[in-house]
Amino acid sequence: MSKKANLFSLGLIACLMLLGCDRDKKNRELQNFVAETLKTPAQPIEPLPIIKTVDKFSYPNDAKRNPFAKVVERNYKGLQPDTNRPKEPLEAYTLDSLKMVGVLTEQQKTWGIIVAPDNTVYRVRVGSYLGQNYGKVVAINPNKIKILEIVLQDNDWLERESFLVLK
Repeated sequence: MSKKANLFSLGLIACLMLLGCDRDKKNRELQNFVAETLKTPAQPIEPLPIIKTVDKFSYPNDAKRNPFAKVVERNYKGLQPDTNRPKEPLEAYTLDSLKMVGVLTEQQKTWGIIVAPDNTVYRVRVGSYLGQNYGKVVAINPNKIKILEIVLQDNDWLERESFLVLK
């Protein structure tokens, strides 16, 4: 090896040794800081706030009206579900157990694609029935299906607007 290469190697080794010394100094500083921090007493932790529990309240169909359900029309004369028509498969499920997963449009016809709790995929159109409250599909949009349900409330049949939203 040449003299220049030997000097370069020697300089490189000296730099590496100096870096190693600096790292030990930083480690000692860190260890001293940790030791000092551990010597100081810990601050007391504030107790968690008390959370008040609220009683669960459900709105059954035959009791008080659900204040969160939109009532479209109330007390029409002669409003009642058609119990003579054959039931459709999606009427076996509650509306909130059904999931809208898409919309299919072909030749000016639009269908909503719905998945039932048993993972069966169904296609509905305007006029299809679903849910356990005589729900009838009245509109299908790209993001939601509008349904009018007929529910019994205080011995009166009333119409309620519901939606299945794209998930």
